[in-house]
Parts: sequence; C-alpha cells; structure tokens
Amino acid sequence: NGGMKLSGDIPTCDPATAATFSPDGTRLLVMAGDGVRLWNPLDGASAGPLLRHRNALNTAQFSAHEGLVVTASRDRTIRVWDVSTGQATKQVRLAAPVNWATFIPNSRQVVARAGGRSYLIDVARESEVAQKPPDSGWQLWAESPTGLYGVWTGSGVARLRRIDRDEWIGRPVPFQRRDGATFNADESLVAIA
Repeated sequence: NGGMKLSGDIPTCDPATAATFSPDGTRLLVMAGDGVRLWNPLDGASAGPLLRHRNALNTAQFSAHEGLVVTASRDRTIRVWDVSTGQATKQVRLAAPVNWATFIPNSRQVVARAGGRSYLIDVARESEVAQKPPDSGWQLWAESPTGLYGVWTGSGVARLRRIDRDEWIGRPVPFQRRDGATFNADESLVAIA
C-alpha cells in the first residue's frame, strides 16, 4: 500500500472545489465556497479557522516557507493570510473578479490575474504593479503561467518583458501573427509557434 492512509471525509459546508497540501505535508488546505480551512490530513481534525471572502473563491495556495496562504476571490480581492493566526495580513482590491493568485517561488510576492490583466503584489509593502503596455503601440500577446513575464508585440517585432522589474529581456525578434506562445516550467524559455 506504499504507506498511504485514507483518513476519511473532511467536513465542509459547501462542496470542496480544491485542496492542496502545505509544503511540509502537515496541513491540507481545502477550498469550498467562499472560504478555505486548514485540516490535519492524518486525522481530519481542523487545524485552523475558516478564512473567508464575501464571494466564491477561485484559488487558494500556500507560500513555500513562511506560513502564509494567498486566496483569490470573485469579490475582487486577493488576501494573504497568516496561517498561525488566521488573520489577513494583506488585502488588495482589484477592478474585476480575481481569476487566480500564486506566490512567486522563493519570494514574498504574489502574481494574480483579474479582468484580463496581471498584477504583482509585494506582500511586505503596499505596492501592486499591473502588466501594462510599456509604450504606445505595444500589445500584450502572451503571458507566462505566473503572469510574471509577458510577450509584447508591436511594429513587426516581439519582445519579452518582466513586470516586477519593468524591464525588457533580450532583444526584439521579428514577429508575424502566430498561433501561440508557450513557456517552460521555470519560465526561463519561451517558444513562439
């Protein structure tokens, strides 16, 4: 059986829509309706308070090391929660329902997507940066999975831009309208086909 154990049902008021383990595997984050709750995956006991929004959640995720959870909701907010206290340490209201939010690995930053735009949120500061055209005449054509990088097109060329640094990466390449772009897993390469 490989040492696996089924611990039974975890009770939720609404149907569970997603679940993810903490990086150390000691807690299970279960998303249901407008909230998430931490559970002990071995015995099914609650491991923290219900973390709620005013509308349904779209995503919930642990940070890699710092005991934080980020949630993204249709109520147009992103919240970062301290799992030891159950308190929201940061809340950002956006102009549209938030599709998703995720921590950037090994950082205190969150990338989120709402209303067709990407946002970079520094958990420690009050700053957000939206993916925006660098100059007139440029159009966002493709984004990396985290939204940290964008492929911009304009005047027959394509360029890669990193939004948290507000800088171009590499040199322009000739561009004709193609079917798509794909990034590798760590977002260090992009292919345009």
